[in-house]
Amino acid sequence: MKQEENSSNAMEVIIRDTTGKEFIYWVKLEQMDEDSDEHEWSIERAIEFHTKTVGTKPAESDDDDEPSVIALEPFDRDPSEIVWI
Repeated sequence: MKQEENSSNAMEVIIRDTTGKEFIYWVKLEQMDEDSDEHEWSIERAIEFHTKTVGTKPAESDDDDEPSVIALEPFDRDPSEIVWI
């Protein structure tokens, strides 16, 4: 999918996996229940997608300053850097 899609109804989730690579997903919020937390919901969707498609899990992280998974508002990126889910 293209970055030109509306990012205003999406969350960016960055996953650093067990191999040390970083993956950036933009998660569409359209199917989220209105009582769900958008950060937690997006992280769950991204981890599920990542595990199925890439086959690795997020790295373990005991450092709050450098979490292995984080959700935030999307910002402009090169389309080759992201995957829409």
